[in-house]
Amino acid sequence: MDQDAYGVHHEAFCQIMGEVALDIPATAADFLPAATEFANEKLLGTLGCMILIDDETRAAHEDSLQTALTELNYGGITVNTTPPMVWFNAYLTWGGCKETKESFVSGFGNFGNALNFKNVEKSILVDHFAATGFLYNNRQATDEMNQQIVNYSIGNV
Repeated sequence: MDQDAYGVHHEAFCQIMGEVALDIPATAADFLPAATEFANEKLLGTLGCMILIDDETRAAHEDSLQTALTELNYGGITVNTTPPMVWFNAYLTWGGCKETKESFVSGFGNFGNALNFKNVEKSILVDHFAATGFLYNNRQATDEMNQQIVNYSIGNV
C-alpha cells in the first residue's frame, strides 16, 4: 500500500498488517531507522507495533534494533511476536505512548502493570523469530497451546 493509504491514517483496533515500500537500501542498518521514523511520524496511533527480524540479522544489528525500540513511540512493542502478547500479560503495560489528555489519539496512561512500576512509557516483549504468538493462525497448535496453559494454571502438569 502507499504512504497515503487508509491503513496509514486511521487507527485500527484489531491487528492489521500492511506493507509500505520505503525508498531506502534493503539493509537492517538502513531500514530500522527509516521504519521507526515512518511509524512515529506517519502512522496514526501509539498503542502497539511489532518488528520482525530473524535471529541472525538481529545478532548482526543489535545496536540498530535497540535504538529502534527506544525511539518507537508505542505503548506495547513486540519483536517477533504479535502485540496482543503484551496485552495478555498482566505484568506488562499497554496504552498510548507519550500522549496527554489534551492531545491524544490512542489514549493516555497505561493498563496492566500488576507490579505497579512508576512512570512506565512502554513495554517491550522480545522473542525468537517464528515465536509462538504466530500460532494463532494454526487452530490445532493454538488449541494445544491453550490446553497446556490451562493445565499449567490449575497445577495439572
